[in-house]
This record gives sequence, structure tokens and C-alpha cells, in this order.
Amino acid sequence: MTEWRLIDAWADAARSLDVTLCGPGPFTLKDGTPIAPDLRVPDFGNLRGAIVFTDPAAAEPHRAAILAAAHSLHIFPPPEPGHMITAPALAKLLADWGWNGSEKGRPEWA
Repeated sequence: MTEWRLIDAWADAARSLDVTLCGPGPFTLKDGTPIAPDLRVPDFGNLRGAIVFTDPAAAEPHRAAILAAAHSLHIFPPPEPGHMITAPALAKLLADWGWNGSEKGRPEWA
């Protein structure tokens, strides 16, 4: 069975909200630090977007570099297989993180 990833759990809700999700996979911070987050949400969180890990131990060595690069850092437990976040729940979460994209692209719910 394929591993159920955070992006799998968030994909449908993000699509219905017109939210861009990136990942999982390699990403290089502005200072050149390579990281491998489970998910990135470019238009929410700090100035350069939100970085999301499911493993705190994978995030911790990069915490200072992520924050210094003007990203927000979030840790979520791995989703249960088949679990999907709902659009209202994702909208609330992202609204709490704050919109950082262009005003023209801001969703009404953000």
C-alpha cells in the first residue's frame, strides 16, 4: 500500500479552496539550506509561506534557518490512511496562519 501523505489528506480541500500546495520533496531555503518538508503552502503563513513537516525530528535541525528565511514552520502528525481534511477545516487553519499572497489573489475566506 502506498504511504498516505499530508498532501494527500489536504489535496481535495485545497483544490476546492483554490489553495496552492507544494511537496513533498526537496526545497532550498533562501540561504541555500536544503530541506525536505512534507508540504509547503506558499501563500499562507509568514512572508515566504508555510513549511509543514510530519516528523518533528526532521524539522528541528532546520528550525532556525526556516524561520530566518521568513517562512513559518508547522508540525502535524502523519495523517491516518484515507483521512481527508475538510475544506472548512483547512480554510480555518489557513486563515489562522494568515494570507501572505497578493491582495488580488486573496480568497474571501482568508
